[in-house]
Amino acid sequence: MAGFVKAFHLILVMLLMGGMTGLILLNLKKPQTYHILRYRMVSGLLWLLLLTAITGTFLVYPRHFNFHTHWIIAAYLLVTVCGALFLYLYRQQRGFAQGDLSYSLSSLCLERISLFLSTFVFLVLIHDAVLKQTFF
Repeated sequence: MAGFVKAFHLILVMLLMGGMTGLILLNLKKPQTYHILRYRMVSGLLWLLLLTAITGTFLVYPRHFNFHTHWIIAAYLLVTVCGALFLYLYRQQRGFAQGDLSYSLSSLCLERISLFLSTFVFLVLIHDAVLKQTFF
Protein backbone atom coordinates (compact mmCIF):
# COMPACT_ATOMS: atom_id res chain seq x y z
CA MET A 1 0.00 0.00 0.00
CA ALA A 2 2.84 2.40 0.82
CA GLY A 3 4.33 1.82 -2.62
CA PHE A 4 1.09 2.89 -4.30
CA VAL A 5 0.85 6.01 -2.12
CA LYS A 6 4.48 6.88 -2.89
CA ALA A 7 3.91 6.46 -6.64
CA PHE A 8 0.76 8.60 -6.46
CA HIS A 9 2.66 11.20 -4.40
CA LEU A 10 5.45 11.38 -7.00
CA ILE A 11 2.92 11.71 -9.84
CA LEU A 12 1.27 14.59 -7.97
CA VAL A 13 4.66 16.27 -7.49
CA MET A 14 5.44 16.01 -11.20
CA LEU A 15 2.00 17.40 -12.11
CA LEU A 16 2.54 20.25 -9.69
CA MET A 17 5.93 21.11 -11.19
CA GLY A 18 4.52 20.95 -14.72
CA GLY A 19 1.59 23.15 -13.78
CA MET A 20 3.86 25.71 -12.14
CA THR A 21 6.12 25.76 -15.18
CA GLY A 22 3.13 26.18 -17.49
CA LEU A 23 1.78 29.02 -15.37
CA ILE A 24 5.13 30.80 -15.44
CA LEU A 25 5.40 30.45 -19.21
CA LEU A 26 1.82 31.64 -19.67
CA ASN A 27 2.49 34.61 -17.43
CA LEU A 28 5.64 35.56 -19.30
CA LYS A 29 3.96 35.33 -22.69
CA LYS A 30 0.95 37.65 -22.32
CA PRO A 31 0.26 38.70 -18.74
CA GLN A 32 -2.84 40.79 -19.57
CA THR A 33 -4.74 37.94 -21.24
CA TYR A 34 -5.94 34.43 -20.40
CA HIS A 35 -7.42 35.43 -17.02
CA ILE A 36 -9.82 32.50 -16.81
CA LEU A 37 -7.16 29.94 -17.80
CA ARG A 38 -4.70 31.22 -15.22
CA TYR A 39 -7.43 31.35 -12.58
CA ARG A 40 -8.26 27.69 -13.21
CA MET A 41 -4.59 26.68 -13.33
CA VAL A 42 -3.90 28.29 -9.94
CA SER A 43 -7.03 26.63 -8.55
CA GLY A 44 -5.82 23.26 -9.83
CA LEU A 45 -2.37 23.87 -8.37
CA LEU A 46 -3.91 24.56 -4.96
CA TRP A 47 -5.76 21.22 -5.08
CA LEU A 48 -2.62 19.41 -6.26
CA LEU A 49 -0.61 20.96 -3.43
CA LEU A 50 -3.21 19.86 -0.89
CA LEU A 51 -3.31 16.29 -2.24
CA THR A 52 0.49 16.17 -2.32
CA ALA A 53 0.66 17.23 1.33
CA ILE A 54 -1.94 14.62 2.30
CA THR A 55 -0.17 11.79 0.49
CA GLY A 56 3.15 12.92 1.97
CA THR A 57 1.59 12.74 5.42
CA PHE A 58 0.47 9.17 4.74
CA LEU A 59 4.05 8.25 3.82
CA VAL A 60 5.70 9.34 7.08
CA TYR A 61 5.05 6.34 9.36
CA PRO A 62 5.11 3.51 6.78
CA ARG A 63 8.59 4.67 5.75
CA HIS A 64 9.72 4.59 9.43
CA PHE A 65 10.07 8.35 9.84
CA ASN A 66 8.45 10.58 12.42
CA PHE A 67 7.12 14.09 12.27
CA HIS A 68 10.13 15.44 14.20
CA THR A 69 12.59 14.67 11.41
CA HIS A 70 14.17 17.93 10.25
CA TRP A 71 13.50 17.58 6.54
CA ILE A 72 9.87 16.62 7.17
CA ILE A 73 9.38 19.71 9.33
CA ALA A 74 11.00 21.78 6.58
CA ALA A 75 8.72 20.13 4.02
CA TYR A 76 5.58 21.12 5.94
CA LEU A 77 6.90 24.65 6.40
CA LEU A 78 7.72 25.00 2.70
CA VAL A 79 4.34 23.56 1.65
CA THR A 80 2.69 26.16 3.89
CA VAL A 81 4.72 28.97 2.29
CA CYS A 82 3.98 27.67 -1.20
CA GLY A 83 0.28 27.36 -0.33
CA ALA A 84 0.20 30.95 0.92
CA LEU A 85 1.77 32.16 -2.32
CA PHE A 86 -0.73 30.13 -4.36
CA LEU A 87 -3.60 31.58 -2.31
CA TYR A 88 -2.33 35.07 -3.09
CA LEU A 89 -2.19 34.19 -6.79
CA TYR A 90 -5.64 32.60 -6.59
CA ARG A 91 -7.22 35.72 -5.09
CA GLN A 92 -5.47 37.95 -7.62
CA GLN A 93 -6.44 35.82 -10.63
CA ARG A 94 -10.02 35.59 -9.39
CA GLY A 95 -10.15 39.38 -9.26
CA PHE A 96 -8.79 39.65 -12.80
CA ALA A 97 -11.15 36.97 -14.12
CA GLN A 98 -14.19 38.67 -12.59
CA GLY A 99 -13.11 42.08 -13.85
CA ASP A 100 -12.68 43.55 -10.37
CA LEU A 101 -8.99 44.27 -10.81
CA SER A 102 -7.00 45.73 -13.64
CA TYR A 103 -3.35 45.08 -14.38
CA SER A 104 -0.77 47.50 -13.16
CA LEU A 105 2.98 47.25 -13.12
CA SER A 106 3.04 46.53 -9.38
CA SER A 107 0.48 43.71 -9.60
CA LEU A 108 2.38 42.16 -12.52
CA CYS A 109 5.67 42.34 -10.59
CA LEU A 110 4.09 40.85 -7.46
CA GLU A 111 2.57 38.04 -9.50
CA ARG A 112 5.85 37.17 -11.18
CA ILE A 113 7.79 37.37 -7.93
CA SER A 114 5.34 35.06 -6.19
CA LEU A 115 5.44 32.59 -9.10
CA PHE A 116 9.22 32.42 -9.15
CA LEU A 117 9.41 32.32 -5.35
CA SER A 118 6.91 29.46 -5.16
CA THR A 119 8.89 27.57 -7.81
CA PHE A 120 12.11 28.09 -5.83
CA VAL A 121 10.42 26.98 -2.61
CA PHE A 122 9.10 23.87 -4.33
CA LEU A 123 12.56 23.02 -5.73
CA VAL A 124 14.03 23.35 -2.23
CA LEU A 125 11.28 21.04 -1.01
CA ILE A 126 12.16 18.44 -3.64
CA HIS A 127 15.86 18.74 -2.72
CA ASP A 128 15.08 18.14 0.95
CA ALA A 129 12.87 15.15 0.19
CA VAL A 130 15.37 13.48 -2.12
CA LEU A 131 18.45 13.97 0.05
CA LYS A 132 16.50 13.64 3.32
CA GLN A 133 18.30 16.65 4.78
CA THR A 134 17.85 20.40 4.75
CA PHE A 135 20.17 23.06 3.36
CA PHE A 136 20.86 24.35 6.86
